[in-house]
Amino acid sequence: MQDLLQWVGLLNLNAAVEARSASSFIFALYLVTFRRSHFFFAAFLVSELLGLSNFFGALDGVSQQTYGAAFFLCYTAIWSVTIKSQVNHTENTALAFWCSIMISFCLFMAWDSYYNADIETFAYTHYASIIMLIHGGIILSLYDIRGIFIGVARKLCNFVSNLRSTYFA
Repeated sequence: MQDLLQWVGLLNLNAAVEARSASSFIFALYLVTFRRSHFFFAAFLVSELLGLSNFFGALDGVSQQTYGAAFFLCYTAIWSVTIKSQVNHTENTALAFWCSIMISFCLFMAWDSYYNADIETFAYTHYASIIMLIHGGIILSLYDIRGIFIGVARKLCNFVSNLRSTYFA
Protein backbone atom coordinates (compact mmCIF):
# COMPACT_ATOMS: atom_id res chain seq x y z
CA MET A 1 0.00 0.00 0.00
CA GLN A 2 2.84 2.37 0.85
CA ASP A 3 4.39 1.83 -2.59
CA LEU A 4 1.08 2.69 -4.24
CA LEU A 5 0.69 5.87 -2.19
CA GLN A 6 4.25 6.87 -2.93
CA TRP A 7 3.69 6.26 -6.63
CA VAL A 8 0.60 8.47 -6.56
CA GLY A 9 2.55 11.07 -4.61
CA LEU A 10 0.40 11.16 -1.51
CA LEU A 11 3.25 10.47 0.90
CA ASN A 12 5.23 13.45 -0.34
CA LEU A 13 2.09 15.60 -0.21
CA ASN A 14 2.04 15.40 3.58
CA ALA A 15 5.64 16.68 3.78
CA ALA A 16 4.83 19.50 1.36
CA VAL A 17 1.82 20.58 3.45
CA GLU A 18 3.96 20.53 6.61
CA ALA A 19 6.65 22.67 4.94
CA ARG A 20 4.07 25.18 3.66
CA SER A 21 2.41 25.48 7.07
CA ALA A 22 5.84 25.97 8.69
CA SER A 23 6.64 28.71 6.17
CA SER A 24 3.28 30.35 6.81
CA PHE A 25 3.88 30.26 10.56
CA ILE A 26 7.35 31.78 10.22
CA PHE A 27 5.93 34.41 7.83
CA ALA A 28 3.27 35.30 10.42
CA LEU A 29 5.88 35.56 13.18
CA TYR A 30 7.98 37.93 11.11
CA LEU A 31 4.91 40.03 10.29
CA VAL A 32 3.95 40.31 13.96
CA THR A 33 7.49 41.34 14.90
CA PHE A 34 8.13 43.36 11.73
CA ARG A 35 9.31 46.47 13.54
CA ARG A 36 12.40 44.71 14.90
CA SER A 37 12.82 41.90 12.39
CA HIS A 38 12.31 43.60 9.03
CA PHE A 39 15.77 42.62 7.72
CA PHE A 40 15.21 38.99 8.64
CA PHE A 41 11.69 39.15 7.23
CA ALA A 42 13.15 40.37 3.92
CA ALA A 43 15.76 37.58 3.92
CA PHE A 44 13.07 34.99 4.68
CA LEU A 45 10.83 36.37 1.93
CA VAL A 46 13.65 36.40 -0.65
CA SER A 47 14.64 32.84 0.35
CA GLU A 48 11.08 31.61 0.02
CA LEU A 49 10.47 33.33 -3.31
CA LEU A 50 13.74 32.06 -4.78
CA GLY A 51 13.06 28.57 -3.47
CA LEU A 52 9.51 28.52 -4.85
CA SER A 53 10.66 29.81 -8.23
CA ASN A 54 13.48 27.23 -8.34
CA PHE A 55 15.97 30.11 -8.34
CA PHE A 56 14.42 31.38 -11.58
CA GLY A 57 15.48 28.25 -13.41
CA ALA A 58 19.17 28.62 -12.58
CA LEU A 59 19.28 25.11 -11.14
CA ASP A 60 17.34 23.39 -13.91
CA GLY A 61 19.04 20.39 -15.44
CA VAL A 62 21.46 19.68 -12.60
CA SER A 63 21.55 16.37 -10.77
CA GLN A 64 19.58 15.92 -7.56
CA GLN A 65 22.81 15.74 -5.61
CA THR A 66 24.12 19.03 -7.02
CA TYR A 67 20.71 20.69 -6.81
CA GLY A 68 20.38 20.12 -3.07
CA ALA A 69 23.87 21.41 -2.33
CA ALA A 70 23.45 24.49 -4.57
CA PHE A 71 19.99 25.17 -3.14
CA PHE A 72 21.22 25.28 0.46
CA LEU A 73 24.40 27.16 -0.45
CA CYS A 74 22.23 29.87 -2.04
CA TYR A 75 20.17 29.99 1.15
CA THR A 76 23.41 30.29 3.11
CA ALA A 77 24.54 33.22 0.95
CA ILE A 78 21.21 35.05 1.41
CA TRP A 79 21.27 34.62 5.17
CA SER A 80 24.98 35.46 5.43
CA VAL A 81 24.48 38.87 3.86
CA THR A 82 21.53 39.66 6.13
CA ILE A 83 23.18 38.32 9.24
CA LYS A 84 26.47 40.15 8.71
CA SER A 85 24.72 43.50 8.41
CA GLN A 86 22.48 42.94 11.41
CA VAL A 87 24.86 41.30 13.89
CA ASN A 88 27.58 43.90 13.28
CA HIS A 89 24.98 46.67 13.65
CA THR A 90 23.30 45.45 16.85
CA GLU A 91 26.17 43.62 18.61
CA ASN A 92 23.54 41.29 20.08
CA THR A 93 25.23 38.07 21.24
CA ALA A 94 22.01 36.04 21.33
CA LEU A 95 21.25 37.13 17.77
CA ALA A 96 24.80 36.23 16.73
CA PHE A 97 24.35 32.78 18.29
CA TRP A 98 21.06 32.02 16.51
CA CYS A 99 22.36 33.40 13.23
CA SER A 100 25.45 31.22 13.46
CA ILE A 101 23.13 28.25 14.10
CA MET A 102 21.18 29.20 10.95
CA ILE A 103 24.34 29.44 8.81
CA SER A 104 25.73 26.21 10.26
CA PHE A 105 22.47 24.38 9.64
CA CYS A 106 22.26 25.62 6.05
CA LEU A 107 25.85 24.51 5.44
CA PHE A 108 25.09 21.15 7.04
CA MET A 109 22.02 20.74 4.85
CA ALA A 110 24.13 21.52 1.76
CA TRP A 111 26.61 18.83 2.80
CA ASP A 112 23.81 16.41 3.73
CA SER A 113 21.94 16.87 0.48
CA TYR A 114 25.13 16.34 -1.52
CA TYR A 115 26.43 13.25 0.25
CA ASN A 116 23.08 11.74 1.26
CA ALA A 117 21.01 12.64 -1.80
CA ASP A 118 19.39 9.22 -1.95
CA ILE A 119 18.72 8.87 1.79
CA GLU A 120 16.10 10.64 3.91
CA THR A 121 18.17 11.67 6.90
CA PHE A 122 16.85 13.00 10.20
CA ALA A 123 17.74 16.58 9.23
CA TYR A 124 15.94 16.27 5.89
CA THR A 125 12.85 14.69 7.45
CA HIS A 126 12.57 17.27 10.23
CA TYR A 127 13.85 20.27 8.25
CA ALA A 128 10.66 22.34 8.72
CA SER A 129 10.63 21.86 12.49
CA ILE A 130 14.32 22.67 12.86
CA ILE A 131 14.01 25.81 10.74
CA MET A 132 10.97 26.94 12.75
CA LEU A 133 13.01 26.55 15.93
CA ILE A 134 15.91 28.56 14.49
CA HIS A 135 13.66 31.35 13.21
CA GLY A 136 11.89 31.44 16.57
CA GLY A 137 15.28 31.82 18.27
CA ILE A 138 16.23 34.63 15.90
CA ILE A 139 12.97 36.47 16.56
CA LEU A 140 13.18 36.02 20.33
CA SER A 141 16.79 37.19 20.37
CA LEU A 142 15.66 40.54 18.97
CA TYR A 143 13.76 41.19 22.21
CA ASP A 144 14.97 41.54 25.79
CA ILE A 145 12.95 38.68 27.28
CA ARG A 146 14.25 39.27 30.80
CA GLY A 147 13.21 42.92 30.61
CA ILE A 148 9.74 41.93 29.41
CA PHE A 149 9.28 39.51 32.32
CA ILE A 150 10.56 42.08 34.83
CA GLY A 151 8.19 44.72 33.41
CA VAL A 152 5.20 42.36 33.57
CA ALA A 153 6.13 41.37 37.14
CA ARG A 154 6.38 45.04 38.19
CA LYS A 155 3.00 45.85 36.65
CA LEU A 156 1.47 42.83 38.38
CA CYS A 157 3.00 43.87 41.72
CA ASN A 158 1.69 47.42 41.29
CA PHE A 159 -1.76 46.09 40.41
CA VAL A 160 -1.83 43.83 43.49
CA SER A 161 -0.56 46.69 45.65
CA ASN A 162 -3.28 49.01 44.34
CA LEU A 163 -5.89 46.31 44.78
CA ARG A 164 -4.75 45.63 48.36
CA SER A 165 -4.68 49.32 49.29
CA THR A 166 -8.15 49.89 47.80
CA TYR A 167 -10.01 46.94 49.30
CA PHE A 168 -8.02 46.08 52.42
CA ALA A 169 -7.09 49.55 53.72
